Amino acid sequence: MKLLVVEDDLLLASALEMFIRKLGYELIEITDNSEDFLRLWRATQPDLALIDIHIRGDLDGIAVAEIISQSEESIPFIFITSLKGQETFDRAKKLNPFAFITKPFEELTLQRTIELAVYKYVHGIWDTPEPLTWQKDLADPKSFFIKIGTKLQKIKTEEVDFIRAEGKYSNIFSQATSYHVKLSLAEIAEKLPASSFMRVHRSYIVNLEQIEAVNLKNNSLNIAQKEVPYSTSYKEELLKRLNFLG
Repeated sequence: MKLLVVEDDLLLASALEMFIRKLGYELIEITDNSEDFLRLWRATQPDLALIDIHIRGDLDGIAVAEIISQSEESIPFIFITSLKGQETFDRAKKLNPFAFITKPFEELTLQRTIELAVYKYVHGIWDTPEPLTWQKDLADPKSFFIKIGTKLQKIKTEEVDFIRAEGKYSNIFSQATSYHVKLSLAEIAEKLPASSFMRVHRSYIVNLEQIEAVNLKNNSLNIAQKEVPYSTSYKEELLKRLNFLG
C-alpha cells in the first residue's frame, strides 16, 4: 500500500517515515507544503494520505483534503493535528476524514489508525448515515486489500488469475505471486467485480478475462499455464459469460 504524507514538522516527519517503513507500507514521499503534496497526489496515485492540518503553502491541510475529496481520483485520508480548537475541528469533520491522529502519537496508534482507515474505505463503512459524494464505486472495485501479517496488501483485481478454497482459507493466485489468506471464497467474492469473476466450482473462482482455453472433455480451464476444474453445473453459464458462439 502506497502512502503520501504532508507534514511540516521535521522531527515528526522523520518519525513518520521510520514508522511507515517499519510497518511495511510503501512511502511515496513526505512533503511539507500544499503545492508539492497536490502535485505528488496527482502524479503518483497513492492509496492513502496522511495530512497535517497546519502545513506550509497557500492552502492548509483541510483545504488540501477538500480538493482530494471532490476529485474523481479521491483517496482515503487521515488528519494529523496538534490543534485542539473547536473551529478547526468543525471545519475538518465536514470532510468526513477516515480518522484523526493527535500529536504526539505512538507507532501502534499509527498502525491501527491506518488499518482501520483502509478497512472502512474498502468496506464502504462511513461515520455518517449518508454516503460521501466522493465514495468510489465499491460494486466494481479495481483493487482490494488483504491482511498479510501486520500489513495490508493491495491486490489489483485485473491481475488475479483465480482463487482456490482450502478449508477456511483461500489461495489467491495472481500474475506475480499467490497469497494464502484466512477468508472464504464467499468473502473474497464480495470484493471482486461480478462482471469479471465467476465461481466455476465449489472450490474455485476464476477471472474470466484470464481464461485461455476451455477443455470440454475433462471439464477444465487453462489459466496462466495451469488447469482449473469447473463443475458441469456451471458449464452453461460459463459458456454464456465467455461469449461462446458454437
